[in-house]
Amino acid sequence: MPPVRMDFAWCVDRIVYAPHAASDTATRRYVCIECKGGLDLRRTTVKAHGGRYNVPAYFAHERKSSTCTGASGESLQHLKSKYMLQKFLGHYDFCLECCEECQDCLGFVTKKSDKVALEERVVLGEKIYVYDVLISRRGRAAVAVEVFHTHKTEESKIEISGKHGIHVVEVRSSDVLGAEPRLDAALLNGGSITLPNVLKKTLVCTACQTLIVYSEQADDAFEDWVRTSCALELEYLRHLTAVTLAMLSELKRQVNATRLRGLKRKAFEKARVLSDNFEEEHRSRKSKAYRPGSSFKCCGCGVWGTSRRRIGRSKFFEYQYGKIQNWYVSKGLTSPDYAEACDLCTMKCPGCGDDYLLEYACKYGLCLECNLASHYTPGSSADLVRDAT
Repeated sequence: MPPVRMDFAWCVDRIVYAPHAASDTATRRYVCIECKGGLDLRRTTVKAHGGRYNVPAYFAHERKSSTCTGASGESLQHLKSKYMLQKFLGHYDFCLECCEECQDCLGFVTKKSDKVALEERVVLGEKIYVYDVLISRRGRAAVAVEVFHTHKTEESKIEISGKHGIHVVEVRSSDVLGAEPRLDAALLNGGSITLPNVLKKTLVCTACQTLIVYSEQADDAFEDWVRTSCALELEYLRHLTAVTLAMLSELKRQVNATRLRGLKRKAFEKARVLSDNFEEEHRSRKSKAYRPGSSFKCCGCGVWGTSRRRIGRSKFFEYQYGKIQNWYVSKGLTSPDYAEACDLCTMKCPGCGDDYLLEYACKYGLCLECNLASHYTPGSSADLVRDAT
């Protein structure tokens, strides 16, 4: 039966990797991790196909009759991770606590002067706990590293260890093995790398807590200052806003009044010119009697004609519009929602651009709708109210 090959073995209190182990077996004794029996370090060169190649070093039992299979309860990844934590001591660190505000970490940086022990048994209270890697500093256990490959660390173990001042760090074996190139570089350059800690705690540091308290106090003080010291300033701003709005309203009133006066002046001038020619042109027209072929009767002069303009209902007082509609009712006709007038009796309103009677233009300037819509109609409001009643 060929000997069982093993990559790792115990040497005193350390795990040794066969390719890195020393060949001097006279001063070093290698022990099987599984059965604690003696092991030999073997390095061989095999001839094949006319050449030579080296077989990687390995451990094998000293006695060929040994029944140990070397199949330890630990996986190869788990063993190699612990070996690397032992080998690269002083070139890696862990983040134990991290502030969620400033992202500042409270870490543990390993030193070459630290002592490392593998599979260390520690009595805590009434129980005995075994740690994968125990790092001691100045004769006191500081950090216990658990390599997570298939099973996580128990919560009770973490809690009791913390009560006795031992920080428990859990690292994944894949993270340790994946960091081997960076660990080799750190070993050559004298640097250090951070290994991810699965049990990293998230909290708010003292500095951030103080800053938060000061910020809240500053906000409260600022609000008090606004409520007390700025009361007069706020009242002054309100008063200034009211005065500004009043000035703008007065300015708008003056602009509207000026515009209205200009429109009325324009309407009066145009109405005066049209009224001067109205009498002469009206005499040349025939009587107010109905003529065959006429299509409407003018509501202004009462003459029948064919050329007409439509005037909306809003351009008349209610009693005047009622008289116009009564004519249609007396004739047995359907009264429309507008009045009809001839070209001589109408003109365009300078304000809205609609047709209205020349009679209103000579008396009020603008049409009835524009006069009533304006609150700044000096001298005409009384006339409109009197005519409406």
